[in-house]
Amino acid sequence: MADWSDFESIFFERMKKISKGKYIRLSQDSYYHIKDETPAPNPNALIDFSSTEFAKMFCIDGFYIPCDIKFNGCVFQNKIESGWAIFSQSAAFNNVIFNDMIDFSDAKFVKGAYLNGVQCRSEAFWNATSFNGSVSFNGAIFEKRVNFQRVVFQRGVNFTNVKMQDEAWFYGAIFKEGVSFWQSNFLGRLTMIDASFEGGERSRRPDFSDVIFEMPANFRSARFNDCFPIFRGSLLHDKSIFSAEDNLWPKGVVKHLKDAKETCSLLRNLSERQGNIEDAHFFFRSEMKLASRMGSFSERLLYIVYGVFSNFGHSISRPLLGLLSVFVIGLIFFWGGFFVEGLDNPLRTSLALSFNNVFPFFGFGRAYLGLNFFEDLHVVKKIFSALQSILSLPLAFFFGLGLRTRFRMR
Repeated sequence: MADWSDFESIFFERMKKISKGKYIRLSQDSYYHIKDETPAPNPNALIDFSSTEFAKMFCIDGFYIPCDIKFNGCVFQNKIESGWAIFSQSAAFNNVIFNDMIDFSDAKFVKGAYLNGVQCRSEAFWNATSFNGSVSFNGAIFEKRVNFQRVVFQRGVNFTNVKMQDEAWFYGAIFKEGVSFWQSNFLGRLTMIDASFEGGERSRRPDFSDVIFEMPANFRSARFNDCFPIFRGSLLHDKSIFSAEDNLWPKGVVKHLKDAKETCSLLRNLSERQGNIEDAHFFFRSEMKLASRMGSFSERLLYIVYGVFSNFGHSISRPLLGLLSVFVIGLIFFWGGFFVEGLDNPLRTSLALSFNNVFPFFGFGRAYLGLNFFEDLHVVKKIFSALQSILSLPLAFFFGLGLRTRFRMR
């Protein structure tokens, strides 16, 4: 890694070539002319290139910048290369125009990085860049492909009102404390494959509100660890991709339930339009789980029952186990009663009666036991039979829903 003494000689040599003899302000208190002999700058003083035009390539690959640095309002006519550079203090590139390719791959921004209103007219690379401080690209315009692959954002990121006119790659990007793309416009494909959205309840949620996606967005295998993304008012392309896997979506959400439920509803509708029935049901179950946590207990009760006994229409085993339990409990109850009464074949009679109560639509009881049997049945057994029939009806319905979902019936 180069130190400041290495930077000094290269810095002034490059400035002679690219500044065309203009004054460059190196600190807030002094000005230096490039053609004159210049003293070595104080490495801890502010470096301010504001409103400077750079005609040739600007290269600080691998350099360590020990102080705040400003490029506000600059124009870069040629490439800027700063791969592996370390910006130990804040770096400001507000309202900068990049007319050629820029490359900050593997660079490290220890403090804040501010690129509000930048215009990138060629490709931009931030691959594997590490941002340890706050980051803001508010109002930025990217005319060509922009690459944020495997970038790590340790703090909240601001991409509000950004316009990306070509492909935007965030493959494997990590957002530690949330990100906002509010009112942004993606004219090309957005790739968020394997991206990770982390952060707790106090962090900024992944916000895609009022975003326009002109092309498909690919969130395959993207992980939302602690909170659901917000897509309120967004126009998602019908070919957008989201993975329907339990380990990729948050569990135990206790805040922002309404927004989370709205997101699940949007993704369910998207999956239905694509004909992905299994994915659509996954987001439907997520939507129902969130609904079971909203409102008063009386409002949540039906959702809770629906989830416990049916997994919201997805399970076959749960309602089947419920039906079997109702049948067995009835069998034991009737067998004990008939045994005490001294009835012949109490086990066989109990089997028939309990089965008839659980599955009354088969008409098995009347054919096997006869009408007189039910008229002479003790009142307690009649009440218990009625309870069996009442409990078995929704369980049978849930079982049918599970079959329908499993075999894609409509």
